[in-house]
Amino acid sequence: MTPVRESRRVPSRKALITGITGFVGSHLTESLLADGVAVAGLARAPQWAAGAEHLADRVKVHVVELSDAEGLSQIVRDAQPTEIYHLAGLASVPVSIREPALAWQVNFLGSQNMYAALEQEAPSARLLSVSSGTVYGKPPSALGPIHERTPFNPTTPYSQSKLAADLLGLQWAHERGLQLFVVRSFNHIGPRQQGEFALADFAQQIAAAEGGAAAVLRCGDLSVSRDFLDVRDVVRAYRTLMDHAEPGEAYNLASGETHTLQSLVDRMIAESKKKFEIVQEASRLRAEDPDVIRVDTTKLRRQTGWAPTIPIERTLRDVLDYCRSLRRRG
Repeated sequence: MTPVRESRRVPSRKALITGITGFVGSHLTESLLADGVAVAGLARAPQWAAGAEHLADRVKVHVVELSDAEGLSQIVRDAQPTEIYHLAGLASVPVSIREPALAWQVNFLGSQNMYAALEQEAPSARLLSVSSGTVYGKPPSALGPIHERTPFNPTTPYSQSKLAADLLGLQWAHERGLQLFVVRSFNHIGPRQQGEFALADFAQQIAAAEGGAAAVLRCGDLSVSRDFLDVRDVVRAYRTLMDHAEPGEAYNLASGETHTLQSLVDRMIAESKKKFEIVQEASRLRAEDPDVIRVDTTKLRRQTGWAPTIPIERTLRDVLDYCRSLRRRG
């Protein structure tokens, strides 16, 4: 196995993170600060994800909308980052379906504004742009695991707007010489994730039942198979890519393992002393989702030496413990 290439510890590095106060942004911030990297960030609101409030006094957060092109440029001009992690975006598929114009404004136009700020104000900085594995849609199973050359088939305003931003970034890297590369991230989970995502939602329901609510787990289709990666492994991948990715290239990011949602729900319930009734609700079913997702991460692993290190069992326990801690906090 190729050894993981660790990120270099250089005090002069300055990171700028969009979406810094959220789920992935807060974990990334912790990782960078632990290595002595100076960190600043952008967010729509200054409130950190629950459990990450300790970062408020350590990081400057600029409150700005991605649609504010001049505001973004000013922040990049003042910060002069050596590396930019562009995580921010509208991540909810249901919201994108209800408000497609918002999805395009945030995910595409917001990314375009970020790329322009990079070009104008910090052209030597490296920028990691987070895309989504949903840009591939429902590839035929005959094609095998999803790799970077799998045909695109985005089926929602979310995936369509992410693909447009993805391809624009790659185009600008090739045509304008930007140090920009794209990461097509698949499902990731961990502490601080919002309950609108399946496993975080299940963990919240289990924690609520342990606190006295009815032991009913409401869900969608649990027969589907997904690839879930721990957010802390996601952060390690982003950081190794920042050091080793080739500008103008796209990389799939996933664990390389597939699990049915049913098997993961069963493991989570096994961590609880409650017996649950599982109720499937039509409102939670999403016809646009593929039945099985398998991902080929060969390109990422060969380029960086990265490999996941956190087993799914630990991730599920940590997510549950996080949701339990939130209930104790009230």
